[in-house]
Amino acid sequence: MANKQVHRVSPELTDDAQFKAVEHIPTTMLKDGDTILVYPGEYSDPRTANVANVTIEGFGGNKDVVFNGFSIPSDGPGGANVEIRNVSIRAAGLIVGNTASTVKVVVSAFSSFNKNFCSI
Repeated sequence: MANKQVHRVSPELTDDAQFKAVEHIPTTMLKDGDTILVYPGEYSDPRTANVANVTIEGFGGNKDVVFNGFSIPSDGPGGANVEIRNVSIRAAGLIVGNTASTVKVVVSAFSSFNKNFCSI
């Protein structure tokens, strides 16, 4: 069994971050069980295309890491399990295009989105 990896994201590449955004991580680098550690900052609609079974965790309080929307595209793998922890998700909210995906949101906040388009 391969070791689980932690991939670090920071908008300014601080704190030993390897990437400026979640969507900049090559899908070939992400493996089942990996964690994406997101440092404080504001991010535009991160995506987890073609990734199964990852945790995306904000570093600090859930008001320190802000996602302006969050999308899981419809072409992602069936059966993907994504856990999003300790972040704020603003408009347009959380969009899961692949109905075979499971998304768990823990210790996070939602604001400024239309509740008719998101089930929590």
